[in-house]
Amino acid sequence: NNLYSDGSPDPNASFKENITQISAAFNGLVFESFGKMTCKIDGPDVVSYDFNEDNITAGTVTLSSGGSENYYNTLNVKYQDPAVDYSDQVLRYPSDATNDATIIKDGRVIAKDIDYRFVKSKDQLDILASIERNKSMLKQTISFGTSDAYTVQVWDVIRVNMNELMLSDSLWRVTSISRSMENGAAGQITITATEYIEEVYTDLDYAKDPNNNGSNIP
Repeated sequence: NNLYSDGSPDPNASFKENITQISAAFNGLVFESFGKMTCKIDGPDVVSYDFNEDNITAGTVTLSSGGSENYYNTLNVKYQDPAVDYSDQVLRYPSDATNDATIIKDGRVIAKDIDYRFVKSKDQLDILASIERNKSMLKQTISFGTSDAYTVQVWDVIRVNMNELMLSDSLWRVTSISRSMENGAAGQITITATEYIEEVYTDLDYAKDPNNNGSNIP
């Protein structure tokens, strides 16, 4: 995907924090699966499993529209630019906050600051930050129990059909899995997933070039 990690670990950060920063540079996701640390690329994917009334455990489905606790519509992204002696630069996404449809709808800027320690290219940052901002718009989540997909993994894309919830060929991305090993429940898992929209990875924004004479954020 032509995304690279370029930097050095922070000696004052934890091992997990450094690994998270390294993988974030190439849009990677690190998680535990079957006792092993696994890395996946956060990008478009094909459907791995199908679920419906036949293989979803009755009475276990929860559908949520999400809340505003962790919501943001603007990203302030810091990186070190080699062109100016690796000094800190800050870019804002969206590039045109005044005319951005989401900010206009929200009525205000809700910002989140993020630091890409292992990214040195603005072109790479445009891709990563655009995807990260787009994901903030995904609010709907679903949770359900099943015994039909014990090998499902975090970040798999699944398809759900359920007439009761008016879900037809609805796509979701698995964000967490709870596997039960209790007597009588072996093979039973609980899946939590967030709505999956492929355009999250293709609808890119390009931040304005940083103003090296001062902050480029008004």
